[in-house]
Amino acid sequence: MFAAVSMVSLLAAHAIAGETAQRQSASEQRATRVHVANGTLQGEVVSGGRQWLGVPYAAPPIGRLRWRPPAPAASWRGARQATHFGSACLQSATQYDVAQGSENCLYLNIYAPGARAAEQRLPVMVWIHGGGFVNGSGNDFNGRFLAAHARAIVVTINYRLGPFGWLALKSLQHDGASGNYGLMDQLAALKWVRRNIAAFGGNPHAVLLFGQSAGGVSVLAQLVSPLAAGLFQRAEVESAPTALTLPTVAAAESRNELAYAKAFGCSDQATQAACLRAVPAQRALAAAHEDMDLIRDGGLYWTPVVGTPNLPAPVIRQFKAGRFNKVPVMIGNTRNEGRLFAAIYENDLGHPLTAADLIKPGTEVYGAAVPAIAAEYSSPAYPDPFAQSSAVTTDGMIACSNDLNRAALVRGGAPAVYTWEFTDPDAFNVEVTGRFHRIEDGHDANLPFLFQWNPGHAAVHLPPFTRADRVIADQMDRYWGNFARTGDPNGSGLPIWRRWVPGTTTPTEELTPGGARRMAPGAYYQEHKCSFWDPLLASGV
Repeated sequence: MFAAVSMVSLLAAHAIAGETAQRQSASEQRATRVHVANGTLQGEVVSGGRQWLGVPYAAPPIGRLRWRPPAPAASWRGARQATHFGSACLQSATQYDVAQGSENCLYLNIYAPGARAAEQRLPVMVWIHGGGFVNGSGNDFNGRFLAAHARAIVVTINYRLGPFGWLALKSLQHDGASGNYGLMDQLAALKWVRRNIAAFGGNPHAVLLFGQSAGGVSVLAQLVSPLAAGLFQRAEVESAPTALTLPTVAAAESRNELAYAKAFGCSDQATQAACLRAVPAQRALAAAHEDMDLIRDGGLYWTPVVGTPNLPAPVIRQFKAGRFNKVPVMIGNTRNEGRLFAAIYENDLGHPLTAADLIKPGTEVYGAAVPAIAAEYSSPAYPDPFAQSSAVTTDGMIACSNDLNRAALVRGGAPAVYTWEFTDPDAFNVEVTGRFHRIEDGHDANLPFLFQWNPGHAAVHLPPFTRADRVIADQMDRYWGNFARTGDPNGSGLPIWRRWVPGTTTPTEELTPGGARRMAPGAYYQEHKCSFWDPLLASGV
């Protein structure tokens, strides 16, 4: 993460993890007491910086506020202690995470460098977590190290998940559309940042919105949302499954009427909204059948819907038409994204993948293209069904679809587009452990390097970094901080990162242990078989 810093200082910096906060002196209390629109917050000084946890950015979306746009947070008197996380949003146990949370969950966390940086106006990095729109929390991502090394204010947010975040029904319509409450929450958090972040030393006019997986899809949605205009000045998308088709609001409303509302006996349109809001939260969650087996299920059930004020049309269509918020954008992925999802499917099956296991999900997703895909991903390059399904998911669902989105952004008028690929076959597991195959540099593998923290493990475990790992982690933080500051990741002491331009020979920045480097022209395009996928993806496969 910090090429110019000695290993001694690196080890000292990381030794702070797991420490308990010491009693703050009067000067430390002053350094962490800030005044925001709703009242005064008392944060805490931690080694390497300052932090404010569990800050409400909207009212609890409970009772009559369930399935409504977020309402303003209440004000408070005195100094609110911001030293503990607020609740994660309510979620079931899945292959990815434990059951946890509460409907009262619209909180954010703020991480800042040391007090001396408060006199500056630092760039702001607002993080949207992933988790398939059903799992996860901003609490899982300790932003302390990223803030210190990127010289930025890092904000992590919660947003409503599962049925609470994405239930579309005609009876729940607001401003002519329903669903997308999670996107509304993200907008509310961005508005809170714009109004209050200067109090923490941040620049409200230098905001990077960045996210991974479902969080990356959310960033794409905010890029094309007219309602998000002016709330962020850069955007960064990590490992977003951009080829997954988001349903229209009308289709989702019809589907949920049959598959969800009727399960509670809430069928009368005149009383349906009140009926559903009276359902106990745990019962409403249990009926959602949340799941993270993307391959077996052929995608995700709970997602944003298209055709609403905050997501008026499919993202790539908006890019092509130039109807998006014109900010610099970074879009990247790991080399073998699909290994995580193939491992989850194998774990669920209880045995290594077989060809028979792929017939049904393959047909449901790719239809008549299955024979051509099977021929393209045949032996010996893909020696078994695990390798085949991993590569198909990586290339078709993420890597080549990302390429099409990058091209659409450039042609639609984005000021600048940058791309990266994270590679490390020895990457350690983050959330899921494959029972039959290693996940390697699969989905999520880049996250511990960016945050220098094990997402999902809070203060319990630090990444088992090697010296080479620390080099690329330092570079990533500096690249991301530069991008947040100026819209260009380049800076002193870093390998030059060139803008992406459409074409089959565009160089891609490879983020790998030992240091960033430029991939050979066309290597990404060839490695992920984008000449094969481009026509299939363009035809809507």
